[in-house]
Amino acid sequence: MKLKPVVVAAALALGAVSAQAAVSCTSVTSPGFTMNYIAGTRMSTQTYFTVTCTRTASGDPTFIDYTVAADNGLYNSGGNRARETISGTNYHVSYDTFANSGCTTSFASGGAARIADTITWSSSTDFTARSKDTAFWGCVNTTQTGMPAGQYDDTITLSLRTTGTTVRDTGTAAARIYAPSACSLTTPPGNVVFNYTAFGSASAANTTFRVTCTTLMPYTLSLDSPSGTVVGLDYALGLSASNAAGTGAAQTYTISGTMAAGQSGVCTGSSCTASNPHTVTVGY
Repeated sequence: MKLKPVVVAAALALGAVSAQAAVSCTSVTSPGFTMNYIAGTRMSTQTYFTVTCTRTASGDPTFIDYTVAADNGLYNSGGNRARETISGTNYHVSYDTFANSGCTTSFASGGAARIADTITWSSSTDFTARSKDTAFWGCVNTTQTGMPAGQYDDTITLSLRTTGTTVRDTGTAAARIYAPSACSLTTPPGNVVFNYTAFGSASAANTTFRVTCTTLMPYTLSLDSPSGTVVGLDYALGLSASNAAGTGAAQTYTISGTMAAGQSGVCTGSSCTASNPHTVTVGY
């Protein structure tokens, strides 16, 4: 007879376990982010991930705490990197994911830095599936130059946890960074100065300028006119190159000028000074 209470207690314990309810969080998704990156700058853009949870019984909690982590993407090397491949060569843009707009609170490292949030239901009889968007940022915190123009892609894996270390779901966020083509006249040309004596020998002069263009991008160099006349003296101009491919660094070019011997000119005084403007065009 003394065995009956034990049997009854065991049955009650089993019944209590089977009656326990739980909130289920089984979805984490994200649209990822797209950024137009200007070489040599720091940039950031906001995006978000979405977590969806459900409750099915009045005994379920009316809120659920959860955390989401991001890994370092497909091309990790001390942090996230987006990649493009040109003619078999891989090029990268380094970026990271952060939990704040100032890009100081990390959201990466395979779960070492997680973002926490909560979903809440209105009452114990609210069984509507709830979804919540939580912001995070894609940031290029280190200024970078030298990358070719193009589209750099990466895929980040997100992991959702509710309690402990069990991963309830994983999702992905696409990182896409566009590096546009760009050229700039890093150092403008100076003056081509001729010191010429009437009926004298030929004179030559030159100046340099520097151009910085996106790596691998072809561009052209041209002068508005290859010749001109100043105070009755004819001269010719030439460029050291008419086309090139960018390296991401400043490239130096020369404008060379010559003035043929034996010209009289139209200077009526002991000396004359005059000038003609010319334009250098960088096309890309």
